[in-house]
Amino acid sequence: MKNGKFTNTIIRMQYVPRWSEHAPRFEDNASAHSFRCAALSIMIGIIEEKVFNEPIDKLKLLGRCLWGDLKNTGTGSIKHVTKKESLVMNHIQDFEMELSKEIVSYLSKSLQAQAFDYIVNAQDNTHIGRLVDAIDTFDAYLFCHRESRHDTNPFFHAKHKELELALQATELRSILWLLEEYNKQAGLFEFIQYIVSLDTVKRWNGSYNLVPDNDATHSFRVASLALFNGLLEIERFGNKSIDLYTLLAKATLHDLPLSI
Repeated sequence: MKNGKFTNTIIRMQYVPRWSEHAPRFEDNASAHSFRCAALSIMIGIIEEKVFNEPIDKLKLLGRCLWGDLKNTGTGSIKHVTKKESLVMNHIQDFEMELSKEIVSYLSKSLQAQAFDYIVNAQDNTHIGRLVDAIDTFDAYLFCHRESRHDTNPFFHAKHKELELALQATELRSILWLLEEYNKQAGLFEFIQYIVSLDTVKRWNGSYNLVPDNDATHSFRVASLALFNGLLEIERFGNKSIDLYTLLAKATLHDLPLSI
């Protein structure tokens, strides 16, 4: 049991850069990305239930979106094109699987079964796994859209169009519904802007902190600690009264008003 090592893995997520090789206007990291995916998963869960009357395990969807990329603390940032390269794709997947299992092993035995599903099985071939994968793509689409609106970098303009076509090709109705609503640039579009822009809200501004921090990375840490401690309360101490999904959803979105 190395619970401290697990929580350190959560903290290290903010040191894994995303898109850095393309010099984005807005800096990104695995922590902020996982926060955005978790926030989007809350929306997708509601859409599945309320719009399409599809029962779904919303806690599983949210937990997988939140912790599914913890393996990146071991692999670092790997380009998407590299991950899909036929010569190395299987080797990378095997390496990521072993890293994910190692991260799960840091936890108390009582927490490992749940964490294994959230971390190792995050993007399996189940309906929820396919949603997690599509939400990951949706967040990349949102990031590239923001870049294309605020900068002239041709990479992000092209990537935004490429990712939109990829999303349009999905068979997942909730993803298509959210994409259609987003493209109306009203209503849900405005709400999603609060999620995307939370990484522009700096924390400890005016202090001499050595590590830059923002409310997106903060929200990821808070949500991760909420999930960890909620599982500990339920599995280790037998506190079955906790509504873990409500706790986790509130922790994920608690700072959203600060982006206004």
